[in-house]
Amino acid sequence: MKLYVNGQDIAHLTLGLLAEVPVLEHFEIGPEGFLASLSAFLSTHDLMIGDIDSAVVVTGPGSATALRASLAIMNTLAFTKEVKLYGVEKPVDQSDLAFVQSLHVGGLGGSVNELQATYTRGPKITATTRDALRRKL
Repeated sequence: MKLYVNGQDIAHLTLGLLAEVPVLEHFEIGPEGFLASLSAFLSTHDLMIGDIDSAVVVTGPGSATALRASLAIMNTLAFTKEVKLYGVEKPVDQSDLAFVQSLHVGGLGGSVNELQATYTRGPKITATTRDALRRKL
């Protein structure tokens, strides 16, 4: 099953299933509720995370915070469940339904890019000043 995720707007999340007849649901919620909305959406459609084999995620334009949140959630899903992740740019003024239908008709070609996380350096984890002071005691 292909999942559609649009977090362009800081106050809304759109989730969908890319099937013969696309299914879309809109959630009026901020980025802090995106994961819970995804869980509820899948549950409503009797799906589990493991049922998702690929996901199409809107990468912009839109709210940087909302886009980062939706991409972080989907990147985690892609990494942990080996789900293929595709990024698309969706015009803000185009409806999700029209956009999803254009994806379905055209397949996942054209302006759709497979996403892969690339880390150019390791994490930089530093001790806080308080931790450094505690070590001296």
